[in-house]
Parts: sequence; C-alpha cells; structure tokens
Amino acid sequence: MVNISSKPDSSGSHAKVSTKAVVLSLLRNAEGELLSGETLAQQAHVSRVAVWKAVEGLKQAGYPIESVENEGYRFVRGSGPDDFLYPWEFPGREDRFFYYHSIDSTMHQARQLAQGGTPGGAIIVAGTQTGSIARHGGRWDSQPGGLYVTLLERPYEHLSQYQKYIHAAQNCLGSVLEKDLGLSVQYENYPDLYVNHKKIAGIVSELHALDERIQWMSIGIGLHVNDLIQDRSSTSCRELTGKEVSRKLLLQNFLIAWETRINNWSKAPQGET
Repeated sequence: MVNISSKPDSSGSHAKVSTKAVVLSLLRNAEGELLSGETLAQQAHVSRVAVWKAVEGLKQAGYPIESVENEGYRFVRGSGPDDFLYPWEFPGREDRFFYYHSIDSTMHQARQLAQGGTPGGAIIVAGTQTGSIARHGGRWDSQPGGLYVTLLERPYEHLSQYQKYIHAAQNCLGSVLEKDLGLSVQYENYPDLYVNHKKIAGIVSELHALDERIQWMSIGIGLHVNDLIQDRSSTSCRELTGKEVSRKLLLQNFLIAWETRINNWSKAPQGET
C-alpha cells in the first residue's frame, strides 16, 4: 500500500498549492512546448532545485514528462496515461486528500483517520481495494479503472440529519453523471445509482454518534468508470459511452458539487437545510 498524501492540518485550513501541482499545470498549459527550469521556477515562485524535485516526482508517478538536457521539460500528451488521482491533481484539497494505489477499503481507512482525530473534509481515494465493503455486508468489485472514494465529515448535527448527507452524495454523483456524460440516472434502490436498470454506483456509510450528535460520518462511493464489468446486473461509464472516461474529471466535479452543498448548509439558518 502506498499513501501519497500530506497530513491534514489540524486547524482544518487548506494548505497552499504544492509545487508539483503548479509545475504540472504549467507544463500541461504549455501544450507540448519546452519550458526551462528557470522559467518554471520563476512562474512557480520556487527554486530550480524545487522544480527539479517536483518534475522527478511527477515522472516517477507516471506522468509523460520529457526532460531535454540544457533546454527544459515538456508534457508529452498522448504518450502515456493522464488520469491520475494524486492529491496534487486536486489543488486546494491536497492537505486533506489521501490517495492509495491499493488498500483494503477506503471506508476502513476513513474510520482510522476519524478515530485519530482527522478533521472533517478529508477525502480518501484508492486505485483498487482488496477488501471493499458494500451495504448488507456485501463486497464492491474494486478493479483497476473504477473510482473508489470515501468522504469523511464531522457535521456535529443531530442524528436525525444523517440521511440528508447520503441523499446529497447520491444526488451530487447522479448530477455529475448526467451533466458530464449525458446519462439518464435512475434511483431505483436508495442509495445506489442505476442506468438502464443496471447498477453503476453504490454508496455505503458509517457514523459515530455521542448524545445523539454525529461526531463523524463516512460516505463511501464505488463508481464503475473504466473497470471491467463481469456482473450482468451492473454497467460502467465506459460501457455506456463507448469510450474511456476520466475518473479525475468526474471526481473533481463531484467534489465541487458536494462541497458546494455542504457549504450552503453551513450558511443556511437552522432548520432550512
């Protein structure tokens, strides 16, 4: 298991955007043109050594970055994968984003983080899961190419408010699938999501309450994106669209929708959420 994450700030504030995130953005935006280490350092407001370390880290992570001696670096589109789910792909969330190449379960990890005092807003993502869980004690098939994420929140609301978070996660994910991929999502068996009466996503949750107040809760989402489907009762984004779908873009848009919903609740007068 590999955890590629910085430790969340206990104050709950967001960390600055990392050098990797800035350098990666600059190289992508250069559209294949060479950028010197000096240019990258100036635009990223860091040293050339920091740029070199960031580039080497990105290359080791699998990004198609070419180094040309005495000239600089360039991002070579189309020469390798670019659907990564590393923390630096989600600027503004890096301090609370936990990514694992492989893990037993993002839900299990969320529980450990919660019990260790990790603030709400943490996002736990895995490339694959070896012991994933589903509702009613089942297992979610977590092969490479799918999206497996758990949200850790600390709402400190009354226990009666628990279900609104599950509904929100379901609605946010369904909206993203409809807007980004043009799918007609069905909500036949709450809280899962279906397309053409086949399951495309499942949601599972866990909470810890004290004196009828939610101390922490985790919402796990498994979404069939590009993974191989072996169950005839399920389907995937790739199967429905006929092409590879960006997990990164789906997750980015889902997090925007989710965080917007959470922030609106925090601003609303009590009783209007």
